[in-house]
Amino acid sequence: NAESWGLQERSDQKSMEKELQTLLQRCHSNDWVATKDLLAYIRTHKLRRSELVLKYGGLLLTTYKSKLGDEVWVITEQVFLASLDAHVEDWSVHCLEMLEAQFPRSRRVRRLSGMLRESTGHFDKATEIYDELLEEDPTDVHCARRKIVILKTQGKIAECIEELNKYLESFCADVDAWQELADLYISQQQFSKASFCYEELILANPQNYLYHLRLAELLYSQGGMDNLLKARQYVCQAMELNTTHPRVLWALAMTTSAIASTPAGSSKKSDVTNSQLFDISSTGLQNSYTLASQPKLKLLVDKVLQSLHA
Repeated sequence: NAESWGLQERSDQKSMEKELQTLLQRCHSNDWVATKDLLAYIRTHKLRRSELVLKYGGLLLTTYKSKLGDEVWVITEQVFLASLDAHVEDWSVHCLEMLEAQFPRSRRVRRLSGMLRESTGHFDKATEIYDELLEEDPTDVHCARRKIVILKTQGKIAECIEELNKYLESFCADVDAWQELADLYISQQQFSKASFCYEELILANPQNYLYHLRLAELLYSQGGMDNLLKARQYVCQAMELNTTHPRVLWALAMTTSAIASTPAGSSKKSDVTNSQLFDISSTGLQNSYTLASQPKLKLLVDKVLQSLHA
């Protein structure tokens, strides 16, 4: 379940951090092979440690470049990306010049050139580079994504939404894009369109309780009995996947309370299912805050639940 997965993820993170510290200790002895292994470890596990990559990658490129063989180009790109993340323009320019000299016709290097233009605020030039690459290969996911990032960075939300919709026509399985589009719709208070995005996300990963929960929250926000009943359905599914998460329990309490208190649902106060679901959420929340040893907070929770039940 989601809780055990979270525990496993935290365990993996601790294990990776321990291994990283072991590699760092070896690097302190001026062992260039250990330094190369450190950078390889960071790449393999997709760790965002730009300061380490710049420090040790820069050391390899300036002192041990001749010993790296063909791996020098992988490390050069890694240092380039880290320098963009850390806003160290000198290293960005230096690494890009090395890559352009070695691979003058490479699409990958041209894309990196576009990313450098982005980092320096030359968005029109970056977009021009990406458009050229997309004209050559319309399936270039990376360039299509970079164009969307530029529009969002510039605050052009309407254009960003339009570009994302166009992107998803070609890459409909990209869950990150659906998530991003949903967030943009929410920022514009277009909740029904955001709901559609979460329906697509649920189709892609029906075991993710957060997708069900987020859709329930959006339906709740739109109001109306039909939406509230759908919200209750989705929050129940979220609870089936994660029975103890406070956010899920609060969503169930709020939704069932709203159903019971709306004019259209006033006759449903005797609805046994709705009442039982509220009691389940109420009991779950009280137990959660009791186990957390927060008596003052639990008293506040009790008052809120009483007001919802009224």
